[in-house]
Amino acid sequence: MIPTIDTNERLIPIIRKHKLMRQARPLNDVMDAWEWSIPHTPALLTDLNCAGWPYHTNKEQVYICCFFLPTATVLELTQAELVGTEPQNVDTSEATGVRDGQKYAYSTNEEFYHGEFSTPEQAAAEAFAEDPDLISYHVGLCVKPKPEDYIDSQDILHRITEQAEDQFGGEWAESWCEMICALPREKYEELNDALGKVMAEWLGRHGLRPTFYNIEKSKRVKNPAFSVFAEGKEEA
Repeated sequence: MIPTIDTNERLIPIIRKHKLMRQARPLNDVMDAWEWSIPHTPALLTDLNCAGWPYHTNKEQVYICCFFLPTATVLELTQAELVGTEPQNVDTSEATGVRDGQKYAYSTNEEFYHGEFSTPEQAAAEAFAEDPDLISYHVGLCVKPKPEDYIDSQDILHRITEQAEDQFGGEWAESWCEMICALPREKYEELNDALGKVMAEWLGRHGLRPTFYNIEKSKRVKNPAFSVFAEGKEEA
């Protein structure tokens, strides 16, 4: 079952409620990604469905994965289960990998990535749904270029001073050109910021922001069908 999800903020309360942290395993030796292959109960499946969290299940077990769960949060949750108290001041949006504007994509061959999903769990669920026979797939962070970051105000002003000197003042413009060229770095950085804001707003207003991306922090995710859910197979 792969429900459509818009947020993953409720996974941490589910981990607390059902005391799942001590049953978690690192996902392919990536210590900030975790997986669970555990006996399911009606209450657990109900909570997962209410949270819209992707999972796979057979008659007895449920498979869940979670990306970008910080070590500090893992330790807090584990300690809370051991001592029977709730961890304090856990930032669930930070713990579950939710970041404003971040998108994730999946790849079945580690070469071509597809989609832009709000969470890595959504991307992983879509990859599994596309080809259930894959042994593993990859999920990575989409990083789009920001054209405004490529503005070089020093180069822009250099071109302006060259044109001003050639077309207007000649040698009379030299003192002004020298003053511009001698500006300290912080003045150029101030202009970079100002021009960057204008360009970012203009690109957005006209729908011209880049739609392509590079992939960073790609992680290999094993297909649960080849572990606990494979017919007649033992859990790896």
